[in-house]
Amino acid sequence: MTSEHFQVLLLLFCVLHSSAQTCPSKCLCMSDTVRCSSVGLHKLPQSLPSFPTPRLEKLWVAHNEIRTLSHNLFRNVSGLRLLDLSSNRLQMVEQHYFHGLWRLEDGLSSLKKVYFSFNQITHFPFFSIQDHTHPFLAMLDLSSNRMSSLPWEDVKALPQLVQQGLYTHNNSLICDCSMYAIFWHWNLSEYNSIKDFMDEHTCNVNGDPRRSIRFFRDKRFFRNCTVEKFIMQPVTVLLSDVVVFEGNRVRFDKHNVFEYFKFYILALVTFFTASFHLLFFLCVVPDINLY
Repeated sequence: MTSEHFQVLLLLFCVLHSSAQTCPSKCLCMSDTVRCSSVGLHKLPQSLPSFPTPRLEKLWVAHNEIRTLSHNLFRNVSGLRLLDLSSNRLQMVEQHYFHGLWRLEDGLSSLKKVYFSFNQITHFPFFSIQDHTHPFLAMLDLSSNRMSSLPWEDVKALPQLVQQGLYTHNNSLICDCSMYAIFWHWNLSEYNSIKDFMDEHTCNVNGDPRRSIRFFRDKRFFRNCTVEKFIMQPVTVLLSDVVVFEGNRVRFDKHNVFEYFKFYILALVTFFTASFHLLFFLCVVPDINLY
């Protein structure tokens, strides 16, 4: 055996030995990725490899039996970009779960995609996701959980990029006008989270799971809802932001057209009523001596 061969074998041994020391049991570690999916885990490993070069960016822990996450679990993985905890038994996502994911140099999170689908989640801290903390987050999958309601004011305050990639279908949401206004706006904006799962967006009338309706197929329940009251911008602003180039198509369904028509009819009635009162005052009321 030549000295070159010996050096290669020694290097390979060192790499394998180092990997065995840093990679959690039952997991597969390679490059910037750790895969611990479908291995029967009841909790995440207490220490995750920090991967100085390259650092850990993808963590797959789907299809396990995880019920909760410990504090400071992600303290050594501030460069994490993808986190997959789908198909576990999580019941609640707490704000502290993400502590340690902030980069020390700028205080920002590198997270781009987070998967929590197919758990038992009833609450999520939407208020903790803001532009200045999660500037890159573009996918937040909370579908197929047990959320009966969402804090709609916090949802409306989410960064635009997060709203576009927020998946909430197949939950146990109770039908209400706040939900209708949010989803109506997202559908109008043609977000993929809505377009790709039209029939999976359901809600329960009065919270009764036996009276589940498809949100976009049966709109009769929402006839008395006022969209303008809940969406982030009034209809006039939405219309003023529409730019159509020659040759492009614009699609309005009949409900959208009705909402716009109703808004402008109300504006016209208000204008003519005010004009009538002004004319009545000028023509009928006699001159008043101010002195």
